[in-house]
Amino acid sequence: MNKKRLFLFFSLVILFSFVLSENAFAQTEPDRVTGLSADAISPTQIDLSWNEPYDGESPITGYQIERRQASNPWEIYIADTGNTSTTYSDQGLDPDTRYRYKVAAINVVGIGTASATASATTLELGVPSPPLNLQGSPTCCEVTLAWTAPYDGGFPIIDYIIEYSDDGNNWTEYDDGLSIETSAVVTGLTTDTEYYFRVFAVNSQGTSSASNIISETPSMPVITSTGTSSIRSPPQIQGIGFYKFISHIGDDGDIKEYDAPLNLPFDQYFPYSEFSDETDFKNYKEMGAYKKTGIYYDFSKKTLTPKFFAEPNQPIQLQIRLWDFFASSKIEHLSLYTNSATPITMQNSDVEIIFDKGKPLDIKDPNGIFKYVDVSTSYEDEWLWINLDLMFQEPMTSSGILLQSWHESRIPSFVQVDDIWEISNPQSNSEHIDEINLTAEVEITHGTSNPTCKMDDSCFTPSHAEILEGGIVTWFNTDSFTHTVTSGSIDNNDNRFGYILFPGQTVQHEFPYKGIYDYYCALHPWATGSVVVYGADLEKPEISFDESQPALLVKSTSGGSLIIENNDVFVTSSKDLHMNVSGHIQELSASNTVKITIIHPDKITKSMTAIVNNDGFYSLPVVLNKHWLEGTYEIITEYRGEQVAQLSFLVSDKPVN
Repeated sequence: MNKKRLFLFFSLVILFSFVLSENAFAQTEPDRVTGLSADAISPTQIDLSWNEPYDGESPITGYQIERRQASNPWEIYIADTGNTSTTYSDQGLDPDTRYRYKVAAINVVGIGTASATASATTLELGVPSPPLNLQGSPTCCEVTLAWTAPYDGGFPIIDYIIEYSDDGNNWTEYDDGLSIETSAVVTGLTTDTEYYFRVFAVNSQGTSSASNIISETPSMPVITSTGTSSIRSPPQIQGIGFYKFISHIGDDGDIKEYDAPLNLPFDQYFPYSEFSDETDFKNYKEMGAYKKTGIYYDFSKKTLTPKFFAEPNQPIQLQIRLWDFFASSKIEHLSLYTNSATPITMQNSDVEIIFDKGKPLDIKDPNGIFKYVDVSTSYEDEWLWINLDLMFQEPMTSSGILLQSWHESRIPSFVQVDDIWEISNPQSNSEHIDEINLTAEVEITHGTSNPTCKMDDSCFTPSHAEILEGGIVTWFNTDSFTHTVTSGSIDNNDNRFGYILFPGQTVQHEFPYKGIYDYYCALHPWATGSVVVYGADLEKPEISFDESQPALLVKSTSGGSLIIENNDVFVTSSKDLHMNVSGHIQELSASNTVKITIIHPDKITKSMTAIVNNDGFYSLPVVLNKHWLEGTYEIITEYRGEQVAQLSFLVSDKPVN
């Protein structure tokens, strides 16, 4: 009886140990941090926030923060925050200086992959910014004004100057004495007369430019049954998307018939009105197969965004995103003004588009630059999207936009952006860097399978994709043949990236560093292309990576020295698999290590670290004899938290056809 109990006891111990070992074995480093954002708060402070990633079955204990100041090298700024907070305030910074950040999660297993880069520029020292969101509430013989305090320029605001006018041209300063209050009551006004108001901020360095201009008409009060009324904040104008439509030309030079949208899924990258896809089908199906390209401007972030260019007689869509605290369905009005003047005002605008809920769209276009303007609205989640489909019949010089919105209280909110779009003829557009965004699309067409595509450089369309640093390129294989996107050239495969695309497939790759990346199709070597990655300064990079120094080189050292190429089949009957993983880091900075990750066929991941010498080279011997499995292995090299190379190969104990 005792022996049976003893046997049962040891069986339970063994089972418990196995469960523990299985659970321990399942623990991995945390997933990559996503959603990192950086917001400049003052000349000396930037606030960071990010999403908590999957913890790899081991609780996250802290975060590592990397920082790059201006053009200086990256540095590990905070090795471990020591807490699980997904926000951080970086203080004591230099004014008017750009800082870039990456964040990685930490658990007991190690440090996860760093996030994509987020950047912000600290605010300048000097005069204040204009007061924000000026609002007014009229009563008999007076108007109550309220506004939001602006950035103070690094010096305390000592006064606000209020001006009013009865014609919008001749202004009078209202004498309210020195005050730093963000509200005031302008008295002594005439009933039933329209007045215009604007406010300036003052510090020891000088006076700001004017706030937004509002107009109010004092009138006799209306007595309600309750005898009271309330005023709530006006709607928020959160952002605007600019899009244009292009007919898709087939291999025969004719416009292809509509089959399905060829669009990149914009909503994966920034706010986008999904309802617009339905109206696009109705409005633009006659174009045949069309592509929609564009960009979204987030008014809450101070990020460098390139100008939107389009041509006369080209369909354009503006998507304005609005939000109201009470309910976005309460928003009643949106007006859009555009002009090349800086700053743009309601008085100097060349064009005005007025949307009032329940009324026809009102267009004021004295110079006749529009061919048409149509509007559609959509309530999506908590937002109201007002989408304007329009076409210019005349060019428009580089212009800014002023947006105004209100709900039932008619207290307006304003957003102004200078030099944001331009409509010019094709010959003029060639002088611009057109649409350098965080995303780009490349199509692999039927012609790619024929060497004649090289004659007109149409093997990859476009053959030279352009994106911003940290952006993503998507390749679409619309051919009936299989193709590859392989970095480097047919003579020198540098293993920075490599993908196989079967017919109908797509693939995406992120480019974290500025430079020029060449690639080709390994199955059709005449098909070549490149990706040009711009920095935030929008200057075209001059760095073209040396293909003779691959970022990743894998050699089998089992019974000789055999280079393993991307997508190779490595045949071995031995359970010992000895390799040497080496490469060259051409983006060399202060960091002297690379992270090498090997993903086994059963998805077990092993990570190692190799030292990078002063010339940028690294080398690491690897033995897989304990974990040899038949199947596909993937090796990934990361430097400063960003993937710089990858290679996949198949290991088999017999030849594979």
